[in-house]
Amino acid sequence: MAHNHHYLHYFFLKTHLRQIYTFVGLHAFAASMVGLFVPLYLHVELGFSLSVVLLFFIIQKIVLSLVTPLAALCATKIGTKHTVLVSLPGSAITIGLLYLLRIYSTPLWLIASISGSSIAFLWFGLHTSFVFSSHKKHRGEEMGKRVGAAMVAGMFAPALGGFIISIFGFGSLFLFYILLLFLSGVVLLHNGDYKPQYTFSLTRFSRSIHWPYAVYYVARGMEISAGSILWPLFIYSILTDYLSLGFVGFLVSCISGILFYIVGKRSDKTKKRTIARLCMPFRLLCWVFRAAVSLPIHVFLASGFAGFVYGISSPLSSMQYDNADKKNIYDYFIYRELFLGIGKVSVLLFFLLTQNFAGAFLWTGFAQIAIFLF
Repeated sequence: MAHNHHYLHYFFLKTHLRQIYTFVGLHAFAASMVGLFVPLYLHVELGFSLSVVLLFFIIQKIVLSLVTPLAALCATKIGTKHTVLVSLPGSAITIGLLYLLRIYSTPLWLIASISGSSIAFLWFGLHTSFVFSSHKKHRGEEMGKRVGAAMVAGMFAPALGGFIISIFGFGSLFLFYILLLFLSGVVLLHNGDYKPQYTFSLTRFSRSIHWPYAVYYVARGMEISAGSILWPLFIYSILTDYLSLGFVGFLVSCISGILFYIVGKRSDKTKKRTIARLCMPFRLLCWVFRAAVSLPIHVFLASGFAGFVYGISSPLSSMQYDNADKKNIYDYFIYRELFLGIGKVSVLLFFLLTQNFAGAFLWTGFAQIAIFLF
């Protein structure tokens, strides 16, 4: 009986993991089509200044961090997977409002707030679902599959997005994104859900913060904003067309997706922390190379190297889940998003004050020394 119970439990977890992989693949394909181009849509197509565009993303990141506790409370009521589903209408509304800025002058702070709120529900639900569905002894492989699914699905998405923009315009791209968004949501409608008990306590939350991890998450947050917002804005000024920008996204996804799965699988048999720390100098160099970019060939070389470095650093991603205490998992992911948000906002504020891409990239690179604390 115990053996049968163990088998059924394992089968249940595997089924949930397959759902997560499928959702992540579809959602990543949709997100990768538009994510690279949203900063440029606001700056190039709609004519907003760089400062206004960055303020949009700063508000988005702040709201994301503040709304995450609400996402945690929502997950206790409706389940972690249904919390992900709650995020999808907000993502669709965000894209719709961005497109309608050509016609209606909706306040950017409102669109940024809707976007940040939907992302908070998406990531909190996805992270906690993965922790409950995965197995610590195989988490490197399972994380490799999850991110690999996102990378492979998103491999051609940036190039496709650039092609759609070049031929049909942003309206067609945004409509296709919304259709894929809701298709991805259908995947999560089966096989039950997790509803862990949780009540938010500020005292318990403050005690749950592991400060070395918090410092790492600040550094990681800087890397996320620098890579997803500042880097596309910077390289577009060099490449000057959306199709080339899409190909850069394809290059990064192709290299990192393959390596992420291979290294992730092998990391289960070795010490993940050792691999992560050995990768730290390469992550620093990755941003030093980006700071030195001045020609189109430099963009492709730096992006290829970034894809390689991200791929071999896959143990860092699975360690985020290994470090989560299942007894206090909600507080862990709330403070994770809080300190990621601090990092995301800090590098954008740094650029706002200095207007210096190279300086922001170098600061992001040297911040990766915090990997030694993780």
